[in-house]
Amino acid sequence: PPPLAGRGIAHFNISERGNFDGRNVLYTTGGRTEPPNDLETIRAGLLAARNRRVAPLRDEKIVTAWNALMVTALAEAVDVLVVAVPGGGATRHLIDETVLGAMQPHAHLINIARGDVVQEAALIAALQAGRIGGAGLDVYEFEPKVPQALRDLDNAVLLPHLGTAAHEVRVDMGLMAVANLQAFIDGSTPPNRV
Repeated sequence: PPPLAGRGIAHFNISERGNFDGRNVLYTTGGRTEPPNDLETIRAGLLAARNRRVAPLRDEKIVTAWNALMVTALAEAVDVLVVAVPGGGATRHLIDETVLGAMQPHAHLINIARGDVVQEAALIAALQAGRIGGAGLDVYEFEPKVPQALRDLDNAVLLPHLGTAAHEVRVDMGLMAVANLQAFIDGSTPPNRV
């Protein structure tokens, strides 16, 4: 099943699209209760969740706030690991050598989050050694720099960041700019100050 490490509307939309061919979608999401600290409990939750079409790994026993064990267990269980998490200190290198090492040899990593969520050197090493099947990236750890080693790989698909490339998003961005200009002209505080 294609899984998601993430939360919110982005991972909801991905899970909906991931079901186009009847595949199960597993995901982990931030939570308010303490996650289990043993891999066997997490694996048991994953096995139970695989029988549901869209299966949140979120119940009284299986909850995480970017728990490394949860992400590692998810990586072990899936064919495609889609990362859609916010950036910041809590998620920096969330996908590291350990998570990449847990992935199956045919599995693919898709990062649509922030570049520093994936430890790029570990990803390059895993791709070069054939420890994972491939990667799809539109964000990079040291943007705008994309390492030559990553660009040279046949098992990596690299794109510029396309997160705003949907018509609806571009329209909303234009309307937001107009609202900011109008507020400024009216002598009000623009709603989206930088």
